[in-house]
Amino acid sequence: KRVSLLEETVSFIVNLRLELQFRADNLYSLLSSLSALASCRSLGFITESKEKLKTDDSFSSVWRETVKGSALPYKADEKEKLISMADFLGTSDKETQSELLNLYEEYFMMFLKKAEIENEKYSKLCVMLGFVSGMGVFIMVV
Repeated sequence: KRVSLLEETVSFIVNLRLELQFRADNLYSLLSSLSALASCRSLGFITESKEKLKTDDSFSSVWRETVKGSALPYKADEKEKLISMADFLGTSDKETQSELLNLYEEYFMMFLKKAEIENEKYSKLCVMLGFVSGMGVFIMVV
């Protein structure tokens, strides 16, 4: 589950960077178009941020609040990276934002690779435990 969450987060960051480069629209419009993408729909904080931006002008505070309040299973360092995006989104020029989003994409690709390794390691462990448990039950029954 965490692997797919991180894949969607990477997709969100890539799409946000592309939207910034080619549309250079306001953050409300960017979040509106991104929340409609199938690859970003499970990232509820995007839609929540967009809705709160209708009544609050401060993207930074809205973003921090919605990401902090998100129930998605991010690890603490992953959530902190997402929250820190509020420091530069909408506050710097288009090129700087694009470069920083490239950096964040790399961060989340690292998080994704770590999650895939952990997933592989723990899935093997679960299979072995299941096999041993099954054999134990089989021996007890026979």
